[in-house]
Amino acid sequence: GDGVPSCAIHWEPSPEQAYKWKNKSPDVAKSLRIYEAHVGISGSEPKISSFNDFTDKVLFGVGLWAGRR
Repeated sequence: GDGVPSCAIHWEPSPEQAYKWKNKSPDVAKSLRIYEAHVGISGSEPKISSFNDFTDKVLFGVGLWAGRR
């Protein structure tokens, strides 16, 4: 760190103060969902990965893992 002490406050509200959910949780997806991908840091080599590297190596591997290919 930069030598600056951190400070945190733990708040555990009473049941009356706690947030009340207004909507139910979404249904679980029947297939794999990728919601975010960092293409440039997706490879295992010490370089900035290209989009082609990402689609050829990473997404292909995800497809194999998910039983897609």
